[in-house]
Amino acid sequence: MSENKLARQEKSDDRFQALLSNANASRAISQAVEGTIGPKGLDIMMVDRFGDVVISNDGVTILKLMEVNHPAARMIINTARAQQAEVGDGTTTATIIAAALVAEGVEQVLKGVPVTRVIEGIEQGIAAALNLVRKQSRAVESLDDKVLFSIAEVAGRGKRDLARLVIKGAQLVGKKKLLDRDYKFADAVVARELAPSQVFRGVLLNKEPVNKDMPAVLENPLILVIDDALGPEEIEREAMKSESGFQYYLQARANYEENLRKIPELGVKMVVVDRGIDDMAEEFLTDAGIMAVQRVSSREIEKLCQHTAARKIKRNALNRDLDSLKGYLGKARMVKVDEKLQHIYIYI
Repeated sequence: MSENKLARQEKSDDRFQALLSNANASRAISQAVEGTIGPKGLDIMMVDRFGDVVISNDGVTILKLMEVNHPAARMIINTARAQQAEVGDGTTTATIIAAALVAEGVEQVLKGVPVTRVIEGIEQGIAAALNLVRKQSRAVESLDDKVLFSIAEVAGRGKRDLARLVIKGAQLVGKKKLLDRDYKFADAVVARELAPSQVFRGVLLNKEPVNKDMPAVLENPLILVIDDALGPEEIEREAMKSESGFQYYLQARANYEENLRKIPELGVKMVVVDRGIDDMAEEFLTDAGIMAVQRVSSREIEKLCQHTAARKIKRNALNRDLDSLKGYLGKARMVKVDEKLQHIYIYI
């Protein structure tokens, strides 16, 4: 065999080797999630390099946790992410179909079919599939449409009670908000171990009041949200050693006590704080019958403000007059502490 022919053969083998590598990588990604598809799909347990365990049957969650370096495999994962961003579901199906197209394309190329013809065939198949989907699809005009319950039941692996809660939650959110591309219905779902499945309009705080002597149930409370610590202004030790520094400390503490007294005067029944609450404030709020919650996450505070119309303030803002502070308060229909599950329901 001539040297030119040998070179062409080696080049051809290298090309096929790259194709086979792409097909194998795509297949490996597909196999990782294909067992989760459908109502009878299985959960997948994944362990990262730090030993943390994640159990999930959500395709995009599994793919996000996979550490992949192969270019073709990353393309498949990006396909699933694009599906999630556009539709919010079907990531496993998209992954399996993409991997199957790659595998079939490689097989046809190995048989000698030109790459351009393979691409044309795939595009024709996609067009035919889309045409079939369009023919069999119908518009869903209302959240009361029975087909939505069937979809929720399939997604919930046949659990009809769960499907009813999904539909109820969607109806509470409303069609307009659900169609907003920036809104994700899944963000409204909160998972808590041992908590009963329920749908309600409001917020769930994964916290308890600062102490047990504070009220556990509030009716129509006004809510104050402090995006700061609730305590007196901090003064350096060195400054305290001087007469002027000590006088400043006494004045700052007097101002703080005066600001605390404003809280019950405003009619506030619940105080939510981003950071800590000092002992003086805890004792004062307890005696005033006010529920105080500290070290609440920024995400939960944002949700609380969105639902109650409260506006976050810093502790220094309490220096303002009562009329100004009233504009920062939020409202709720009821607040209830679940001591067993250690969280707080805020019903709107």
